[in-house]
Amino acid sequence: MFRDAGAMMRTVPVDFKKYCLNLKNGALAPSDCGQMAVGWYLNHSVTPNAYQEQYQYFAARDIEAGEEITINYRTLNEVENEF
Repeated sequence: MFRDAGAMMRTVPVDFKKYCLNLKNGALAPSDCGQMAVGWYLNHSVTPNAYQEQYQYFAARDIEAGEEITINYRTLNEVENEF
């Protein structure tokens, strides 16, 4: 995590800034935008269709073709209210 969000955002290529998260105490960005882990592509839902255990992702139910895959960010052991 970068403590100086402004400095980090100046070094990230424009096309990849959409993958960066601004947090209260800095910013979070993929370590390698050329090979990002699947978790960077999953969006949040309070009724997710997938879940993760130790950085492995599983379907919580049948997922339809074309349906967005979502997880509940609150289950990722992140600091409460960090986002």
